[in-house]
Amino acid sequence: MLLLRQIKPDVVHTWLVQMDVLGGAASRVMNVKWILREPSSLPAYPSTWKHRARVRIARYASAIVSNSTEGDLYWSGYYPDKRRCIIRNAVPIDAIDSVGDDGLIRRAGVPRVPRILYVGRLKDYKNVDKLISAVERLHALVPVRLIICGEGPMYETLRKQVASAGLADAVELRGFLNDRAVWALMKQSDVFCSLSDFEGLPNTVLEAMACGVPLVLSDISAHRELLDADSALFVIQKDVRAVATALLSSISDRNAACARARIAKEKSMQFTIRNMALRYLDLYSQVIQAGVSQG
Repeated sequence: MLLLRQIKPDVVHTWLVQMDVLGGAASRVMNVKWILREPSSLPAYPSTWKHRARVRIARYASAIVSNSTEGDLYWSGYYPDKRRCIIRNAVPIDAIDSVGDDGLIRRAGVPRVPRILYVGRLKDYKNVDKLISAVERLHALVPVRLIICGEGPMYETLRKQVASAGLADAVELRGFLNDRAVWALMKQSDVFCSLSDFEGLPNTVLEAMACGVPLVLSDISAHRELLDADSALFVIQKDVRAVATALLSSISDRNAACARARIAKEKSMQFTIRNMALRYLDLYSQVIQAGVSQG
């Protein structure tokens, strides 16, 4: 019997640690094989007793599978000899391709304002406040509209920032949207921006790649693992001026921005559900065969 810990890759909450510990303990009691899945990277795990407990219970896992190089490096420091592998996240390419870009109502005779899009958790390490500040700087030069999709503890703080900056006409907090609505927005947007301090392997960036929207990303290893200078613009996420400059470049130089987006879309084609599933099946087979051999 095989027990798999499957956790959403973009969320690292207290319950993740608790469920990993409970799952590992249950596997020990039931004498079943257990695969630990790592959805993030080192900065997500401060030195607390809960995270230390997760590391201790992981010694009993039959394997550790990470969705990124940084996640694998985190565990290699604890268990260099344990079976580990990297299986990257996938996106539903066909479903994304089936979504049109007509989700927003376009009013006849009203000039189109360039759209910047953020999708993800509203947490401090995502630096959405820096994105709003960059849009404030940009809005003084050219009309733009920032659409923020997602929920989280920073929501009220961000709402107040938008109000105090007088950006009610330029920034919209939409809250949670379903996948198809998000993909439609991505296809309607001029730029997708993610300024995270760290990630595992970010699903929203993969989805934006598949949607063919130009990308402005924080210069972190998780983003560099997916893209390069030919397929995205990279910025220091705390540098509001640099973020604003990159956004303006993506809006004003559409030929270059769209060329990067085409390369990024091509890169997204490797992240299929089939490819991911085959990698997991291979891992399951290895773990089961190892158990049979030992028996």
